[in-house]
Amino acid sequence: MRFAVLHCRHCAQHVWVPEEKLGLAGKCPVCGERMLTPPVVPPDILIEGPPILVEFDEAGQALSSART
Repeated sequence: MRFAVLHCRHCAQHVWVPEEKLGLAGKCPVCGERMLTPPVVPPDILIEGPPILVEFDEAGQALSSART
């Protein structure tokens, strides 16, 4: 899985964003502020990261789009 490593503008935390989630809004895992991700990044900044086994929502329920 490829990721873009972005920086939160509020707390400067490094946030790993999966390539397929680029262009979406989310929350910084440290400060909780809203982050808008760019829809496209240069291919040379995408890096390989660990595979994600299962993604969960805030209630701890597995998402239907989870990868195994």
